[in-house]
Amino acid sequence: MNMIFQCGVLFAFLALGEFTVWLTGISVPSSIIGMLLLTLALQLKVVKLRHVEKTADFLVHNLGFFFVPAGVGLMSCLGLIAREWMPIAGATVVSTTVILVVTGHVHQFMRRSIRTDMITREQTNQRKSQINRHMDFFTNKLFLIALTFIVFVLAQQLQRATGVKLLNPILVSIVVLICILMSAGVDYSTYKESGDYIDFWLKPAVVALGVPLYKQLGAIRKQMLPLLVAEMAGCVAGVISVVLAARFLGASQEVIMSLAPKAVTTPIAMEVSNSIGGIPALTAAVVVCTGIFGGMAGFRIIRLGRVNSPIAEGLSMGTAAHAMGTSAAMELSERYGAFSSLGLTINGLLTAILAPLILHLIGYTI
Repeated sequence: MNMIFQCGVLFAFLALGEFTVWLTGISVPSSIIGMLLLTLALQLKVVKLRHVEKTADFLVHNLGFFFVPAGVGLMSCLGLIAREWMPIAGATVVSTTVILVVTGHVHQFMRRSIRTDMITREQTNQRKSQINRHMDFFTNKLFLIALTFIVFVLAQQLQRATGVKLLNPILVSIVVLICILMSAGVDYSTYKESGDYIDFWLKPAVVALGVPLYKQLGAIRKQMLPLLVAEMAGCVAGVISVVLAARFLGASQEVIMSLAPKAVTTPIAMEVSNSIGGIPALTAAVVVCTGIFGGMAGFRIIRLGRVNSPIAEGLSMGTAAHAMGTSAAMELSERYGAFSSLGLTINGLLTAILAPLILHLIGYTI
């Protein structure tokens, strides 16, 4: 099927998601609604799998790349992060670990209790005179877009050549791009004008997750109760653990409120942060850091925590590390990716609803 037609189908469901948000006013990203609508349309045979499968596979398997421009956005919060790096980093690591292990173990416990089936496993310093002379070149949109692609591809090659998991292509690309931009005197707002052309594809890529989700609907139905209980446990444990860890490490209340929704996808996290008195820009930066950490170390933490069900592993990755965790899960198999995208979706909805209530119950005035 023509890729232009397939892109048209994915954007049509993204537009339906945008329309649903506009019509209802709900605080859920249009891309997630579009993903669910696409899954439903595939299940009802309104859309055939061959109408979207090739383009969806391409977008889903390159999901991590679309996060690089957002990651470079860390430039805008470097001052605040430098001042409170200890509570931010400590609370992020502790909470992400708690979510990964709690979600996985609760799902395994519930699954054993009701005897459901288990699926099988599957990224130069310049002299001032040079910077001034070449500034137009460094701020050229096409150059910055090409630079992002080149750095990411080289980062992928570096990890493949070395086999070092720490050399995550997303993390390496973000660090290298920030260093290049700062050395060249290019601020984030200038880069963002180019990065938006790449970031634009993140929404249809999330919608495309509806394809692997549809392919696993049969297994999801059998696991529905364990899935929902595990997601509830992961959401509550995630908010409480990040707040307590940040408070113990001396974070200000404003920073604590900014960290509370860090496990969910950026649009939901920023909306929740704004509603509870956090700093949305800091929240967005921490969401990126959480995703990078979860994508790099998530599966190792899960297995060290003795979570051994593939369904629980995939679910935990989406719950703790949102779309970046889902990208890492997709690298293993579509089945891992499907349950990870489900975790991403359910945890986003639960966090938007429950985070203010949980914070109130543990003594924070919102």
